Amino acid sequence: LPSTFSFSGVFRNGAGVPIPNASIGLSNNSASSYVNTGTDGSFNIQIPSGTYQLSVTTQAAGSIAPHLQVTMPSAITISGDTVQDLTLPTKTLTVTVLDPNGNPISGANVSNGGGQQAVPITLLPGGSPVSPQGDSNGATTDASGVARLALIPIVTDAVIHLSVTPPSGSNLSSANTV
Repeated sequence: LPSTFSFSGVFRNGAGVPIPNASIGLSNNSASSYVNTGTDGSFNIQIPSGTYQLSVTTQAAGSIAPHLQVTMPSAITISGDTVQDLTLPTKTLTVTVLDPNGNPISGANVSNGGGQQAVPITLLPGGSPVSPQGDSNGATTDASGVARLALIPIVTDAVIHLSVTPPSGSNLSSANTV
């Protein structure tokens, strides 16, 4: 059996917050290994030496991360134990939901459908940028009517489509906005 090495680190968003439950993987024609990040964003992949493609899949997590999938075009060479933190370059979109009288609405669901024209990103220092797939997210408003969504930066003049669903029993209607 070939020797295996560890590829480990912490996966964080653009604000430095660890991203839990993300799938981090290394693969090539002869080997692949995928792990989920811990609650602290940590990961540790055991894999034989070789050159691999890095792929990451995140689940929508409000202010922490959007749902997306990224496979980096630049290869990673593993020839020994490697520690490499990864950063998903997110920006936070803050949305305030108010009723017709200007009062905050608590418990409303704010979501974007994804598909915005994101700027190409890289997860590694010096890596080649790639356009992510996905970028949908959702969050629930707090007592102040505020929801925060982590999104990938979009190109200038791109449009973000938001849907707001009020809490059940509020007698308010859903809204879509740009």
